[in-house]
Amino acid sequence: MVLYLQEHGVDVEQLSNKLTYTLTDDEARLYQSAKLQFSAKEIGTPTGLLSSAAQQAVSHHCHVSLMLKPAIEISYSVEVISR
Repeated sequence: MVLYLQEHGVDVEQLSNKLTYTLTDDEARLYQSAKLQFSAKEIGTPTGLLSSAAQQAVSHHCHVSLMLKPAIEISYSVEVISR
């Protein structure tokens, strides 16, 4: 994501991500869904650009996401944090 944002002229100062997930009820407890929340400090980062970067990361660059996506629901959200 950082490279994507930098390629679009954004000087990344702070970027974090949080993972939440649900597991199946049956043993062995497998992932049922996963949600990634990406947050960036407000430095002129448009929410749309952050969303595009997150979509690229989840859909094309995260090998774990690519491996799990056919079997589980993977979603993401973005947030721009005010200074």
